[in-house]
Amino acid sequence: MNFGELNLGGGASFLVHNIKSFIGSGIKNKIIALFDNDTAGLKEMKQLDNLKIPDNIKISRYPDIKLAKSYPTITSDGKKNINGIACSIEMYLGIDVLKNQPIKLKGYENSIGKFQGEILEKKLIQKRFEKKVKNKEIISSEWIEMKELLDLIIRAWQ
Repeated sequence: MNFGELNLGGGASFLVHNIKSFIGSGIKNKIIALFDNDTAGLKEMKQLDNLKIPDNIKISRYPDIKLAKSYPTITSDGKKNINGIACSIEMYLGIDVLKNQPIKLKGYENSIGKFQGEILEKKLIQKRFEKKVKNKEIISSEWIEMKELLDLIIRAWQ
């Protein structure tokens, strides 16, 4: 989706709405709906549990990643497994871009029994990523998480 040019809404609830629209309209194109690997994404994905999803539509969330199993958080112990809680796309852009930018836990989502987390300084991380790509600072070991995400997409119909 071209969110910017068309001034479209974003987020997990908008994705659910679009999936339902695609199913209802009988679109035959192959579609991959990817949710963030966070509380909001998991909550919204649950809305699709009772729907008959056609074979041309794949529903998934970003994969769990090793980096997130013990990631800096603003909590009493300082580190937490944030898979399923706060893994937005920024968590897949490389540890060199993240620079251990901490996660802040916020509201609790009763329906799935988890806190929602958000990475601090998201814009700064995005700027670091843009600079990394612009300067062609591409070292394969720094793309581990992105490779896992791309593998998920590539294998969607295998």
